[in-house]
Amino acid sequence: MSLQPKPLEQPKPVEVVKPVELPKPAPMVAAAPQPLLSPVPPAVSMPPQPVVPPQVAALPSSEPPAMSGGSDTISLAFDAEDAKVSDRARNDLVTLVKRMQKDEDLNLQLLAYASGDEASASKARRLSLSRALEVRKYLMDKGIRSTRIEVRALGNKLDGRGSPDRVDAVLVGR
Repeated sequence: MSLQPKPLEQPKPVEVVKPVELPKPAPMVAAAPQPLLSPVPPAVSMPPQPVVPPQVAALPSSEPPAMSGGSDTISLAFDAEDAKVSDRARNDLVTLVKRMQKDEDLNLQLLAYASGDEASASKARRLSLSRALEVRKYLMDKGIRSTRIEVRALGNKLDGRGSPDRVDAVLVGR
């Protein structure tokens, strides 16, 4: 068997294509230059508005919460250094749950407080947050949607009303 090389194929001729001539663009007309930024009017100084906290009425501990009529706030007491919802607070929350289930236009603000001095402000804020989240969890377990509950951990920023270790549940309309 003999090995012979195959003859090389001749390349095919390349077809030359003429370039297409594009139409020339129309000349651009320069517009008057526009300022990049419009002038800023001088700042108007407004006096600071006072921050008005929500009206919170603490209920005496010997009375049941008056949710049906005038007051739309329940003050839930907690033991110092504890975030567990007490049995008394659970009883108060039952009334709140019934009212919220009856009226879907009601939302709830949980304003949580904890005692402590300025040196332990961070600890007081964490404790107040834990308390508010425990109340929120209880309400959610009873069927209240989380989107209807706003949590505010205020720590030791006490308002001078009631116990420093509490969560105020304030009903508000949408």
